Amino acid sequence: MNKAKRFTINHTNQNVWIPNKHLLNDGTIKYGENIDYVFRKAQRQLEIAGYTGPIVGIKRSTLTTHGINK
Repeated sequence: MNKAKRFTINHTNQNVWIPNKHLLNDGTIKYGENIDYVFRKAQRQLEIAGYTGPIVGIKRSTLTTHGINK
């Protein structure tokens, strides 16, 4: 039996794995579950997928005017 389910990011080939303990049988996240750690661990996948928003608990490098990390 699988211990986690794979979810793609922004319709790209980048993905994150969310442990089943945080999911209902249909794959939706249980109410009140804190899965921030999953996305903190997947910083590079988020960056490659084009996500530039803030992630709780992570300091990101400042973006230049061209959107490229320093």
